[in-house]
Amino acid sequence: MVFLSWYIGESQPTLKLAVTLRYLASGNSYRSLAYSFTVPHNTISLFTVDVFEAIIAQYDEEVVCVSPAHTQESSDPDGTFTILAR
Repeated sequence: MVFLSWYIGESQPTLKLAVTLRYLASGNSYRSLAYSFTVPHNTISLFTVDVFEAIIAQYDEEVVCVSPAHTQESSDPDGTFTILAR
């Protein structure tokens, strides 16, 4: 690929967010996203973690994840996590 991984750096937050949101929405592999956005797959694997952490930090106070194992009553029969909006 002609696109250099160092070029993505801090100057491309919009591209990082777009790739990460496409990954979450579509479930495509990093290699598939690499062809769609002309970004190397190994670079995508590095910055998606940072974008996930930024999203969690931004919305941490608005959404809380509760495990049924830590609550007195569980209305979730399959034992998955329940997302509650504040």
